[in-house]
Amino acid sequence: MYSSSVPSSELDFHPQKLFPRYSRLAATSALSNLGFSAFRRTLPFAWDQKNTESERLLPQYLGSTPLAIVGYPRTGTTFLQFALEKEMNSGGQIFKNHDAFSIEYLSSRGIPVLIPVRDPRDTCISWSFYNKDKLSRKSALSRLASYLAWHRIAHQYIAHENVFSIPFIAFSQQLACIPNHILQKLEISSSLDVSRTTGLMSDFHAIQNDLKLDLRVSNTPSAARQQATESYKKIYDQLSGHRLMTKAQNLYEEFCLESSKD
Repeated sequence: MYSSSVPSSELDFHPQKLFPRYSRLAATSALSNLGFSAFRRTLPFAWDQKNTESERLLPQYLGSTPLAIVGYPRTGTTFLQFALEKEMNSGGQIFKNHDAFSIEYLSSRGIPVLIPVRDPRDTCISWSFYNKDKLSRKSALSRLASYLAWHRIAHQYIAHENVFSIPFIAFSQQLACIPNHILQKLEISSSLDVSRTTGLMSDFHAIQNDLKLDLRVSNTPSAARQQATESYKKIYDQLSGHRLMTKAQNLYEEFCLESSKD
């Protein structure tokens, strides 16, 4: 676990910085913090060493953010941050990153942490498309292993008092699934029903369109995106019975079961 200091490089896990060829080693090492620390220490070349400024746990976040969103890439973190900040009428207040180890660091300091979780197939299809992965079984298995590794690390914290997992399939339809006491802390009405959530999604989609983002990096669904990812879907569908998919799916379902906690 952490000391009171900011996490060291031996205990952080930003999936976008892990080179895919080392994902299976990451999944095995992620069975324990000790194993993962050894993995980081002995294989530093498995990680992109460039700094990710937006991901850093700077002191000002600890003193000002009322909530943190920590999730694996392509699990709805950007929409969730947008929607809640819009309801708060104040942008830039909610801290968001993808570091699984920051969950414990933030929650132990009294900051509620939401962990958006999305099923491994859809998450990895989107993540493969985003990264322009080769259309191959090997590449898909690397992404599944990364998903498994990250969620193994995050899973050890979901029983913590200030940590709440929320399924993408739920909050993308109705934000009222977020624990009521968190909405109260953010001074947001708990009546975030389907129609209100749909409106926020439409606003988010309009902003994405205005930015003219490439389909790969867009955070909203579209017919064009559906068509563009079809080849990846076929590959992941072929892996439906693979042990990595089974383990990832089982872990995802554990997060979903935990999501009923308030």
